[in-house]
Amino acid sequence: PEHIFELANPIYLEFIGKRDVIGRKLREAVPELEGQGFLELLDNVYATGQPFVGRQMPVTAQPQDGSPPQTRYFDFVYQPVTDEHGTVTGIFAEGHVVTEQVCAQTSLRESEERFRMFSEETREGVVIHNGQTVFDCNSAFARMFGYEGVEEVIGRPTTEFVTTQSMAMIREANLLKQEQPYNVEARRKDSSTFPAEFVGRETAWRGQPVRIGLARDLTEQH
Repeated sequence: PEHIFELANPIYLEFIGKRDVIGRKLREAVPELEGQGFLELLDNVYATGQPFVGRQMPVTAQPQDGSPPQTRYFDFVYQPVTDEHGTVTGIFAEGHVVTEQVCAQTSLRESEERFRMFSEETREGVVIHNGQTVFDCNSAFARMFGYEGVEEVIGRPTTEFVTTQSMAMIREANLLKQEQPYNVEARRKDSSTFPAEFVGRETAWRGQPVRIGLARDLTEQH
């Protein structure tokens, strides 16, 4: 199949530099698509009559002659068009740009990777919580409180990591968004206790407000 343009919406035309593509073959009108896999996908949809759904697919095109290529991400579907006999006569492509969502997800992954790399390099316990539930922590935090690994800590109530006497202090620090360090009586998994210093600050994590905290074991200072 030659995949000749019969129509193109303004968003697509803007992305490819407002070229005159109607009536032209896709390979000739947008040659930079060669090697990105889309021509092969179209060939397969045309040959099999089966639609193709793409999610967050990168597409690189040149918006203007002499300008550097730009990559955007799309969710789209290639839907075969058939005649009354069921024979494929063309392909209807519909999609929308999801570049901002992809960039946000990428930034989030990179942020989490930086947090993980940083937190694993320190001997202090690092924890992310919302004042009620632990969302994440580093290995040092898990070890400090007697847990075998991070997975065992995630999802636990924050109240499990301090004694009853220290709970009010924790709640007050969270409520007042306190960023000064304070001492608590911490509680391990086996219910044994130890003196600890907590300090935290407000931040955002996965689109929601959280508190990231550091815990220091003060046993050797007592």
